[in-house]
Formats: sequence, C-alpha cells, structure tokens
Amino acid sequence: MNTKKLVIITGSMSDGGAERVLSLLSNNLVQDYEITIVSIYNSEVSYKIADNINRINISMKSRYFRQFKIILKLRKTIIDLRPFKIISFLSNVNIYTLIATYHLEIPIIISERNDPNKEPSKFYLRLLRKVTYKWAETLVLQTNQSLNFFQNYPINKVIIRNPIDPYIRFTCEKDRSDTIYTVARLTKQKNLFLLIDAFIEISKKHTSYMLDIYGEGELRNPISDYIKANNFCEKIQLKGFQENIYDRIVCNKLFVLSSDYEGLPNSLIEAMALGIPSISTDCPIGGPGELIDNFENGILVQVNDKEGLINAIDILLTDNELSEKLSRNSKKIHKILDLDVIINEWKKIIEDKYA
Repeated sequence: MNTKKLVIITGSMSDGGAERVLSLLSNNLVQDYEITIVSIYNSEVSYKIADNINRINISMKSRYFRQFKIILKLRKTIIDLRPFKIISFLSNVNIYTLIATYHLEIPIIISERNDPNKEPSKFYLRLLRKVTYKWAETLVLQTNQSLNFFQNYPINKVIIRNPIDPYIRFTCEKDRSDTIYTVARLTKQKNLFLLIDAFIEISKKHTSYMLDIYGEGELRNPISDYIKANNFCEKIQLKGFQENIYDRIVCNKLFVLSSDYEGLPNSLIEAMALGIPSISTDCPIGGPGELIDNFENGILVQVNDKEGLINAIDILLTDNELSEKLSRNSKKIHKILDLDVIINEWKKIIEDKYA
C-alpha cells in the first residue's frame, strides 16, 4: 500500500497538452504514491485517469473574490490531505498553490508549460510570480529558452520534456491520404487563421487536399465563420476534440502547427512519433526548434510567415523523397521522449535525487 501522499494541482483535466501530460504522469506515479489530483477551475476530465487516483474539484461559481476563495479552499484541502509533496501545473495555478501553501512547510514542485513571456497574461500575476516562485522547491521547465527566462530565480530548475504516450505505436501501411491536419486549442495563440489562409492558397495548386482541424476553444465560431466566408466548408473541417485520434491521422499527408508561441507542443511530438511529415513555426519558447532539425525530421518556418508556410507545405506535397525522409527520421523521437525515462526524471525530483 502506498504511504506517501502526493497532490497534483491543475486548472482542469479537460482537453489540452498539459492535461495529457498530467494524466500520463499521474497514471504512472500512482504505482509509487497515493495520488490526489486537485482541479481548481472545473471538474471536466478528457483523458483517462486510473481508478485508484483520487480527484477533487474546488471550482467556484461566484465571480466575487473568486481567486481569494479558491486560495482559501485550496489551502484547506491541502491541510486535510497532508501530502508529503505537491506538484503544480501551469503558471496561474502555480501562483495560487504557492500562496495557499505559504508557511505549511510542504515542498512544492511547480511546472511551467508555456511561454512565460506570454503567460500569465495579467500584469498583477506576473508580479506575483516574481514574489511567489522563490517559495517553490523546484521549477520544472520544458525548453532551454524557458530556462534562460527564469535564470535569475533563486530556486532549483530542471528541464523535463513531455513524454510520448506508449499507446502511439501506429504505422501507416498504405498511401497517405490527401489530408493536412492540425491539433490545437481554438485560441489566438495557435494562429489558425494563418494556417487557413495558407491552405486556401495551397488549394489553388493542390486541389484534392483537405484540412482537418482537431480541437475546441473560444474561437470556434469566428473560425467557422471565416471558413464559411471563404467558401471552404467542404475542404476545411472543424473536427472538435478527440481523445485518441491516432488511427485517424496516422496516414494523413502532413501535420502543421501554426502557433505564435508554444511550450513543448504535444501535437507536434505525437505527429513526429507517428512518422507524419511535420511543419511548425519556430516559435518561442523554443519547443518546436528543439524538436525539429530543419529539413531532417521536419520543417520550421518563421512565426506568422504566410509565404514561408505556403512554400513549406508545397514542398512536402510535391517532394515525396523529402517527405519520406522526414517521416523516417521523426520516429526517432520515441527514444528521446520515452515515457519510462521521463517518469524516472520526475521521480528523481520528487525524491530529491535530481543531480
């Protein structure tokens, strides 16, 4: 029976890259710890969580003093659970967690999952980050650029990359379909209008191709309206959130990530692991640039560069030899981001054994 209680705090367990990583992390660490996941925004769960993992939601419907009430409720929850250590995911949640645990003498591991230049977006939270992050035991980052951003923070800092879901063992054993796809939250960060504009231009030359967009978000209606306004409803489809889409996408022709900024994007990792030729913006905070060796296992283009994106897509739709090369080389990412390796890195910092 597990005796060490580990609490993992997050905004929610709904669809998203950080949430997927958290589910993989929790489902594997539960073999060694008694785990409770505390979500502070909503109780939605999009990814499978092991039955022996406890889940608590402390979301507040009240809009008045909401953050203050969340912090008080989070503090009470942590005192009741009495964990030996806490892991917190995402910048806003990290700040709330560090305030809620002030003077409780519980070691806190905080994890940044996006570009710290962009998130948190609110000025007062940026100030609170500077104050509160020094109370953490360890800060887990994903990229070297992110490490540089926090270099003056007086805490232990480590880079742990996202693992590959071991479920991703699909191989395309037939000709690739005339389908380009992306997986992304429908938010401003992902710059999906850039991808749509590039696809509209590409369609003038490559008339048989479709664009599938997987994901949900607050821009669903504006994106849908934009597709309709350009009369591309038959060629561009919003597929919504799908938990396990690997068998649907494995034989797609191309994956494209058009983001303005990213952490270490799971959608790109998964496409590469499946051997799908991939294009990404070389966006901060450096994740795509650390995953892709340009024209060896993928293609990088500049952020918001429509012509560069069009040219990259055109190259991979016409040059089968290059496409096959990228597909072959991208699968090597399995060795780098092996789940067991990543889980062991997390265990080291949980047990204070990280050198």
